[in-house]
Amino acid sequence: MNTKDLYRKIRRGAGVAALLLATLLTGACNDDDTSTGSPYFRLENVVVSSKMVTSSSELGFDVEAMVGDPTLELIRYDIRSNCDWTVEANSTDADWLLIWPDHGSGDGKVRFCVTDNDNPDPRATTVVFRYADGRQTEATLAVKQAANVPHITISVNNSLTNEIVAGRYAQSYDISVNANVDFFYSLEKNDWATLTETGNGQFKLDVAAYPEQPTELERSCAITFKGAGEYESTTSRIDILQTITPKIEVTSEDLDTSDNSLPPFAAQGAKPISVTLKSNWDWSIVEEADAWYSVSPAAGEADQEYTLTITPTDNTGDMRYGLVTIRTVEVLGESGIFEITISQETGSGSSAPMTGLDKPVEWFFNGASGTDYTTPTKQFVEENSLRAVSGVGYLSYTHTYVDDQGQPDPDCERFIGGTGQPYVTGAWPGDYWLFSVPVKNFKAGTNVRFSGVSRISGTGQKYWRLEYLDGTTWKAASELKTTTFNGEEVSYTHILPTSTPNLEVSATVTFKRAIPDGEVQFRFICAANCTGGNQALPNPNGGTCRWASSVETGYKDSPRIEVVE
Repeated sequence: MNTKDLYRKIRRGAGVAALLLATLLTGACNDDDTSTGSPYFRLENVVVSSKMVTSSSELGFDVEAMVGDPTLELIRYDIRSNCDWTVEANSTDADWLLIWPDHGSGDGKVRFCVTDNDNPDPRATTVVFRYADGRQTEATLAVKQAANVPHITISVNNSLTNEIVAGRYAQSYDISVNANVDFFYSLEKNDWATLTETGNGQFKLDVAAYPEQPTELERSCAITFKGAGEYESTTSRIDILQTITPKIEVTSEDLDTSDNSLPPFAAQGAKPISVTLKSNWDWSIVEEADAWYSVSPAAGEADQEYTLTITPTDNTGDMRYGLVTIRTVEVLGESGIFEITISQETGSGSSAPMTGLDKPVEWFFNGASGTDYTTPTKQFVEENSLRAVSGVGYLSYTHTYVDDQGQPDPDCERFIGGTGQPYVTGAWPGDYWLFSVPVKNFKAGTNVRFSGVSRISGTGQKYWRLEYLDGTTWKAASELKTTTFNGEEVSYTHILPTSTPNLEVSATVTFKRAIPDGEVQFRFICAANCTGGNQALPNPNGGTCRWASSVETGYKDSPRIEVVE
């Protein structure tokens, strides 16, 4: 064989080997042989989709114990590849990690979800990516899920609670214990309640009937659950109270539970108002002398639900009031009492018109420098009662801050500015501006409008809430909004600006409660410790908050309270 033929054989053999190697590589990379070049696989562009992910990188991620929704996408990765690939957790006990998709071809995305980890121990796994021939790529993800807090959670009759209140009759309760630790339980020694374990964290509590001849109005015991071993500090408890104390329950959409009052009846042809009543003992209505109303039924039996109807007579005189008193029989010297306050509007024959808001009540800050503000300064700074210039009304400001020694802060002060505008420094959550207008014969259903303009300095508190007093309840005067600042929820109606233009603070409200002789009140309350620069203060400062006015309106945007249709 000559040299030339040998060279040809060597070159042909090398070409066959190279072709075979290329065929093997592309075959491992893609079964249908659609890819070219060397195989590769890498992860890019980590996108966190949920705040439940506590840390993340191209090497893996950590996630909270309890995510709630196992279908919630927590995180996703972009895949860059020219091959078919599969993805899986490399441990057999990682069914808590949900991967989608678990295979693909070429570029793509892979997403991850987890189920809740109610175990007091953390768990982890490693996610591996493989080529179609089973070879593992260099890309892996270390996934860790935090442990849940050790807990013993109790449900009674399918409701989460730690209290059982029983009446005088025998009754049974189903108790369900959901715990992520082993536990012991014990029932305090007694002769009227028994606890039976029925298995799988389920118990039955039987409470015996109260004695026919009782010597006390109530008795109590408790069930205690305590974690075993290292979790002995994990405890839960059900307090059991059996009581025969006389009690009356009254419910109605019309009942204001803050003072147990009903809306005023119309003077003429008023429709009756009904409430629902139930008592654990027999009850009756205590008749009021010279009552202008009737109540039906006048008495009832224990543990029965009744519809109590109150019907007024027509009223031709001044506004009038009544008290519907419901009383139970006496048990061991004690009776249950429930009182409902009722009223009826002024009749056509009354000679008592509304006063106080029969015309608008206005303050006026003229904005003129050099004006003598001696009188308003005395009223607001010294007396804390700035008078209206039209009608009778009073404006005050209440500072609430005290330090650890019970002393106010020196920055908590009231001022009348050089333009006649009242302002304060040292505002603190709970502080409030109060507008008061004395009124008489003020009818329920009256619409009242409050208006004014306000602003703060850069270090003044910016979240405020406009409210009005309806009966004995302070209510939001305009749409109540919420936000979170410094880890606390803030309920507010207005965010004040740190410069002009001022913010209009206005609202029209309908009073459900009449005021025969009292005050219409609006207050503007500081809702959070958050300055105009979004900072929380360690204590009050010199930042300001003021009621203002503007030259563009002729200063007529000073505070005003008026009755409107």
